[in-house]
Amino acid sequence: MVPSYQGKGYATEMGKAMVKWALTHPNVKKVKATCDPDNYASIRVLEKIGFKRTKEEEESIFWVY
Repeated sequence: MVPSYQGKGYATEMGKAMVKWALTHPNVKKVKATCDPDNYASIRVLEKIGFKRTKEEEESIFWVY
């Protein structure tokens, strides 16, 4: 994300909209995501959206909604 737009909630709103849209499809039962463990902004966005950590490895955190 362009630095001037960071911290304004755009990523959270986009993530919420994508999850909502995905779950409108009858064959979609869950939404998964991954991020780097040191990407604190992405971790916070996923937590705010409601994703739950399912697995953590050295290079990735795995999430499910």
